[in-house]
Amino acid sequence: MQAAAKNKFANDDMDAIKSLQQELKQDIRSLRQEQTHSRQDLATAIDATRLELKKDVGDLRIEIKQDFAALRGVVDENANSLRTEANEHANTLRAELNDRANSLQTEIKENANTLRTELNDRANSLQTEIKENTNALRTEIKQNVGELRAEIKENTTVLRAEIKQNVGELRAEIKENTTVLRAEIKQTVGELRAETKQNFSYVRDEFRLVRAEARADFRLLFGAIITLAVGISGLLAKAFEWI
Repeated sequence: MQAAAKNKFANDDMDAIKSLQQELKQDIRSLRQEQTHSRQDLATAIDATRLELKKDVGDLRIEIKQDFAALRGVVDENANSLRTEANEHANTLRAELNDRANSLQTEIKENANTLRTELNDRANSLQTEIKENTNALRTEIKQNVGELRAEIKENTTVLRAEIKQNVGELRAEIKENTTVLRAEIKQTVGELRAETKQNFSYVRDEFRLVRAEARADFRLLFGAIITLAVGISGLLAKAFEWI
């Protein structure tokens, strides 16, 4: 009985599939016909637009040529008039510039001569003043140099004595500080070694606990996966009536 029911369901499914295939074929044929009609319509529309564009382009070319011819005539006339005006203005400007240049040259020559005389007078006065000031400065510098040498010698002797005293004191302080630092370093190194040993032992214990927990978790997960696989296989067997 179960086999007969299965065959009936299979036959019904095959009939439904065949009917769907026929419907799909009819739909495809109708779509292809519509595509051919739409392509033909598009081709005719494109040809019509091409002809119209060619006509419009020809008309535009003729109009552009006419406009260019008219513009060339107008441009030639304006260019000739502008050339004549420019030549006239250039001639007038050249004459004005030549007059101004001549007047400026004469003024510059006069001013240059006056400035030369003034500069020569000032240079002579400055040379005399510089000579007097240099002589006075030389005498003052010689006096100051002698005084500075004496002061520097006194200060150098005092500084040498102070430096020797400070060097001895610093050496004693450095020795004391080095001994104290060595003792402190030894203490800190011993403390750090003890702390590192304690930390390593604590970390080892934690890793051991983590490994044990991981093994238990893996076993539980593996058992759960196996039970799920067995349950799903049983459900599938019941659904397809294999059991």
